[in-house]
This record gives sequence, C-alpha cells and structure tokens, in this order.
Amino acid sequence: FKYPADWEIRARPCRGCRQQDDRHATWGIHIAKGLMIAQFRMDLQDDEERHKGLHTRTVLERTPMESGFAKPAEVVFEHMAIDVTGQDERQKVLLMLNDTASTNRRHERPMWSVFYSRGDFTSSLTSTDGFPKMLGYDEDHVSLEDARAIMRSNEYRQLRTLMLSVRAQT
Repeated sequence: FKYPADWEIRARPCRGCRQQDDRHATWGIHIAKGLMIAQFRMDLQDDEERHKGLHTRTVLERTPMESGFAKPAEVVFEHMAIDVTGQDERQKVLLMLNDTASTNRRHERPMWSVFYSRGDFTSSLTSTDGFPKMLGYDEDHVSLEDARAIMRSNEYRQLRTLMLSVRAQT
C-alpha cells in the first residue's frame, strides 16, 4: 500500500510466536508526530470473546475495491455506539478495509474487521483509537456529528487513500 512520506510503518512482533514464522505480527502506521493511527495484520488471530456489549452501527461510507483479494472487499467508515452493562456508553469510529459480505453481518461478529488477502488469510487493516485522537476527539466519545466532521478532514482522506491503495501480491 501507499502512504505519505512523513508517515512511518513500525513492526510489532507477535507475542508467543516463533520468530521465523511470525505471520501474526502487527505493523503500526504512525503519523509524523509518532501517534499510531492504524494497524495492519497479515493473518489476524483475535479473541472476540473480550468484545462484549450491544453495538449500534451507522455506516457512513462504503467504497468497493478491485485489489486481487481472495474475496470482494471494501473500505468502510462507521460510527458505533457500544453499550456494555454497568459501564458508560462509548461512541467510536472505525475506518477499515473489510470483507464486503462481513460488512453486512457485523452484528454477528461486532469487532471482526477483516479482508481475505489470499486464501484463508484473515488480514486486517483498521484505524486505531489514535486516529480520532490526532484530530482532537476523545476516542471513546465520538458523536455521529463528530464522525461526519472527521470525514471532511485531510487526515481522513489520507488514511482512506492508503486503504484504497492496498493490493494483493502473488
């Protein structure tokens, strides 16, 4: 994928993985100030059981991709309200490269944001909490109005362009 010259990609090794077969490593995408705004995982392993609560989603933008992936994918920007019993409601945003079929079923697997780069590899490219934070928002309290303002920012356009530039290599 393509990214601005003043951004940096930093590898974070997978804990507990063998070094020579570290396909579960995470690469952080950092802006010039050092803040990680997105992350890429080649083959995602995630414990979805820790993601509890009712997720109410509003998809604000969907853009189909032609990238040579194993399954159709799209770049999606969504706002979500997360209600966990006994806790204050959180409101978050997520910009992600997502499997098109999975976008329509996000209520079944609320935090499962993946695309199939090749075969059964469940790759992941998503924004992090650092993304709204760099724009001055509290990452746990981003209103729907705030989400729409984020979409108008240059940083949103840059990160979206990065995601749209992802291509599978054979």
